[in-house]
Amino acid sequence: MVAVEGGRRTPTGDLFNEVPDRVADTLVLVGAGWGLAQAGLPWAEPLGWAAALAAMATAYIRALADGHGLRGCFLGRWPSRTGWRP
Repeated sequence: MVAVEGGRRTPTGDLFNEVPDRVADTLVLVGAGWGLAQAGLPWAEPLGWAAALAAMATAYIRALADGHGLRGCFLGRWPSRTGWRP
């Protein structure tokens, strides 16, 4: 966000911003599913994978829209990827 606000945005900047987030999402969601499966909930592991896939699909759709020049519409005070500033 510092690069965007400072006018130093690069074509690969979004990639370096998003990929670590998606890796972290996957590790947390799949890990939570695996942990719950070890605790005796057999449906939790596939649910963790499905949640990770949904997180990646959401990021992909947002990146695809950005690539086509569409801006995100964040209404009100809901959290957004750019953060809310008073």
